[in-house]
Amino acid sequence: MIAEILSNKKLSDQYYVMELRCPELTDGVKPGQFLMFRVREGYEPYLRRPFSFYGIKFSKDQRTFEILYKVVGLGTRMMTGMKRGEKIDIIAPLGNGFSLPSDIRTAVIVAGGIGLAPLLFLTEEVNKNRKDKVEAIFLYGGRGKADIIDIDRIKNISSEVRICTEDGSMGSKMLVTELLEGYLKEKRTGEYDQRSTGIFSCGPKAMLKIVSSIARKYNIPCQVSLESFMACGFGACLGCVVKVLQGKNGDIAYERVCKEGPVFDSERIVWDE
Repeated sequence: MIAEILSNKKLSDQYYVMELRCPELTDGVKPGQFLMFRVREGYEPYLRRPFSFYGIKFSKDQRTFEILYKVVGLGTRMMTGMKRGEKIDIIAPLGNGFSLPSDIRTAVIVAGGIGLAPLLFLTEEVNKNRKDKVEAIFLYGGRGKADIIDIDRIKNISSEVRICTEDGSMGSKMLVTELLEGYLKEKRTGEYDQRSTGIFSCGPKAMLKIVSSIARKYNIPCQVSLESFMACGFGACLGCVVKVLQGKNGDIAYERVCKEGPVFDSERIVWDE
């Protein structure tokens, strides 16, 4: 399908948010799903790039969506020069997104760096579509101040926001996994209720492994959105497989991040690989 660029805004030295219009985009796109973006026709770059949906706006007049991207290579450097009105070939929506239990009352969002993208969309949907107020606790970390973006937007949709950086240039000087453990310890003897709490996280694999361990320690359900290199985006190339536990016996199996994921129950992932 074809999407038209409406804006391509620079948020910081490395981060941009692009808004596009796509009349063909179907209803029901879930936070955590993604699209494959063709940067340009030709062979350089040859492969499409995967991007999580950062936000979606559907109205009677038009359907628009946003993607958040970080400049890390040729493809994303080329994207920074794209202008309003340019047409982009995309494949969307792809993958399986986050699932919100009907009885959830506290969503603990744990974002690391560019992992913000699907989680901001998730938090917006939590607030938009639920009759009963769900408390969204947003824990956001990065290497430094330059990796912390869109703070006002996050604060507008969250019950509480806590920020940290590895170098201490913004917020607390710690890892976001330490921020998560600190929050859970703090709430353990207060109003915190394990039965109606869920953790939702996206970021580097090493971070997600620790988030999963903390969730297990506190007996809290946890969903993680995995990041992976992808060639096709719809399961044909088998280039993004991850080892998982399957069935009651915990048999080892392989599933595709682009097809069965990118969102998984953290207990199913075989992390020690």
